[in-house]
Amino acid sequence: MTFVYVIGVAAFLYFYSKLSGNSIHIYISNSNIQLYHELLTQHNDYYRNLSPAGRKKFIKRLHRFRSHKNFIGKNGLVIDNKHETLISAAAIQITFGLENYVLSNFREIMVFPDTFRFTHSDVYYKGLTGQSGKIFLSWEDFLEGYETKEDKLNLGIHEMAHALELTALLGSDTTMDFAVKYDTWKEKSNDEYHRIRNDEDSFLRNYAGKSEREFFAVCIEHFFEAPKEFSDELPDIYIPLCNLLNQDPRNAHCDYLLEKSI
Repeated sequence: MTFVYVIGVAAFLYFYSKLSGNSIHIYISNSNIQLYHELLTQHNDYYRNLSPAGRKKFIKRLHRFRSHKNFIGKNGLVIDNKHETLISAAAIQITFGLENYVLSNFREIMVFPDTFRFTHSDVYYKGLTGQSGKIFLSWEDFLEGYETKEDKLNLGIHEMAHALELTALLGSDTTMDFAVKYDTWKEKSNDEYHRIRNDEDSFLRNYAGKSEREFFAVCIEHFFEAPKEFSDELPDIYIPLCNLLNQDPRNAHCDYLLEKSI
């Protein structure tokens, strides 16, 4: 249960844990609220389309998510509010309709200035998410994902989709209802996945055929970057994805709420 109190110039958020019986106090100053609002309004279309109530919910969730993560700059990059806010926003966007959104299996987010490689490897990455509890991102490519509209490519969404799926597969931070809907989505999308694996034409880009994990992440990118086109081309995959994430990006006019008849 969450209670919001506005006292003077500050907002206090109280999260009650039934397991521990303790209240978790999270403080958001008005200056932080303003900072979040300015950064998100400038860089995040999803947030910009929300109602005032939707924006309040988004900021509360973002602040809590951010407080649970350790952002680490790599190769000389110095982490600041912009990095932490916009990266956190990618996670909040894809989980906006879900009850659980912290993705607690992932505690560290490593941010590189641009593409990166690991010691003793010649392979360069834009992003990487695995079971190590770490998310790796190229900041240059992360920003490009939001600056280039409707190209169905968004690194932040892609990597947070991996984190969400891995969280579900590891059985934490998601509900049984999510697991059931995930299985339904997989069943509905299986034929399209194998079509791509067989090099057949698809609305989804070829990278979706690399693995089942990549198929899910690419679908989530298309879901947010081109929802109308996705729903027209592959409604049998799009609709179960709406049900899984409990939101519909086509409905920007009403905070992406899921239609009851969907």
